Amino acid sequence: MAQKKITIRTIAEHCGVSVSTVSLVINNKPGIRPGVRELVLKTIEELGWRSNSLGGRFGNVTEVVLVGNPWLLSNFGGHPTQLTMARLIEKFEERGIISSTYYGRNLEVMRNCLERRPMAVVVFSSNNFLLRDAIEKLCAAGIRVVIAHAEWSEAICPRVHSDHVNAGRLAGRKLREAGCEHPAFFGGLGLRVHCTEWEELGSPVAEYLIGLTEEFPAFDFHRDMVGDAFGDVAEVAHMLQYGEYDGWIFQLRQFFNRFAFLRERLEKECVLPGIRRMITFDTAIQPSFPLSRYGCLAENSEKIAELVFQLVTASKTPEPMEYAIPYLWRADEGDYTTISSGADAAGAALLA
Repeated sequence: MAQKKITIRTIAEHCGVSVSTVSLVINNKPGIRPGVRELVLKTIEELGWRSNSLGGRFGNVTEVVLVGNPWLLSNFGGHPTQLTMARLIEKFEERGIISSTYYGRNLEVMRNCLERRPMAVVVFSSNNFLLRDAIEKLCAAGIRVVIAHAEWSEAICPRVHSDHVNAGRLAGRKLREAGCEHPAFFGGLGLRVHCTEWEELGSPVAEYLIGLTEEFPAFDFHRDMVGDAFGDVAEVAHMLQYGEYDGWIFQLRQFFNRFAFLRERLEKECVLPGIRRMITFDTAIQPSFPLSRYGCLAENSEKIAELVFQLVTASKTPEPMEYAIPYLWRADEGDYTTISSGADAAGAALLA
């Protein structure tokens, strides 16, 4: 009987860790606990797995470089970008493509790729003029570049990201269906409690609100939106006690968790009086709040990874188009949270 081929996934299963963790160890990247690193290296030795990447030389092995921001390392694998990267590494490994992942010093890494000449570079970073110049040089050198999880206005290469506008639209629609008439939004506004100018909102908050205001034209971000500046939720308490809002939207899990702590202080019941529904833009595999009247929209990391993989491995250089992937709606039924496969009619068609 032929011996089963040993892959990165095989190593990950033996160690009980993720494929992305094994990739970080192989490429000698930071962010891995010493014990985990030793376990992975020992398992590699025991299984007899070999890769040119271990010596820093790739020879004729096809390589794809993944470039991300350092803060991704602190999200414990729950951030949608981390989930996309992990799935991409798996898919590249299945195709026999080596993935090298770099966190930080993006510009330096991308400049180095001009000499290294990988098959492609996948950029997980927001728009800035320095990276734009580096991307244009990579494309001019015949190195394929794909941007993931970030909106870029410049059509310099394919860009794949979540459809934040449609997510805001769907959240508003769900609140309408629940009978809400005046929702509030609790999100990440940097160091601000309230924004005074639209330009201060930034992405993806601005896109969420564009969709939300289609369902609630009277929504005013000056009045109905609050941020978690320095962890202070006093303004949220004030807005709740004022009693004007009958629905809430939370941008991230961390904001919902802080709201939950505040809720316990203000009211013993699970749901505040007058609040018809609470919705989050969630990132984890399963929501941590299986209670009625709650729901969440999750970025479809699986679909984003699949499309990025197709663009990287396509036989012809893809056009510099922008692709917006619909969110998944996770609805509650009674006391248990279930996942539905489609956001709406248009979203379901794209996800099919």
